[in-house]
Amino acid sequence: MSSIAEQQLALLTAQGTALAQALKDTGDPPDPENDAYKKRKKIIDKFFKQGMKKLRNEGKELKELSDHAKALAELDLLNKEYSKAYQFKSVTEAQDALRSISDDWVTGKTGRHGGNKFRQHHGGPSGCFMITADKTTNIATLWVAGDNTHDLVADDLDGAAEITDDDEPENGEFDKDLALLIACAGQSIDAIKKMSTAERSTHAGKCAKDGNVKAADVSALARKMNCPIEDNTKLKRLVWILGAFDLP
Repeated sequence: MSSIAEQQLALLTAQGTALAQALKDTGDPPDPENDAYKKRKKIIDKFFKQGMKKLRNEGKELKELSDHAKALAELDLLNKEYSKAYQFKSVTEAQDALRSISDDWVTGKTGRHGGNKFRQHHGGPSGCFMITADKTTNIATLWVAGDNTHDLVADDLDGAAEITDDDEPENGEFDKDLALLIACAGQSIDAIKKMSTAERSTHAGKCAKDGNVKAADVSALARKMNCPIEDNTKLKRLVWILGAFDLP
């Protein structure tokens, strides 16, 4: 697709060509004071101004992202594969420990915008991470992205406790609620957990169109799971809910 500047130049060229043709068609010899030419010129100029206005508006919409937004987009935090690494007594303790390993973060202390106190993403030159918290115990879990280039060891993190198979928290608090919600859509909880991100999004779309999956029930489960407030439609909530089950 051509740039806005290229489209503006093409429009300017088209205006010049149209005016030249109008001048040729309305008089012999051509006369810019000819009434017929003036009428044609008025119409051509009107369409030119409308086209330029549209392109200016498109240019505003396509305004180049800020350096920070670019850096955040490059991290691609929401599409990483994460694995559990350490536990902390609270989310605040996990945040403090994570911030202590570097002064250079793209995200703020509370993580990427759109997260909450139960699930948040952090990223910068030192790597990408996710912090989740148990809603009952408040125990926080630090997850490490699989493509991080720097190893993170417990000695670098104040208050960190390594996770073992014996003390990994159960992740089924909302399974029953979701099972009831999507029972009519023909997929079980186990099937959902085996789906890829793309497959979950596709299934969320099917559920959103299913009249038996009530928007009020989706909204209630979204609130219980602390779904981000910007996910404010039935579809967006279902996409987030299905994506939050059995965290990667």
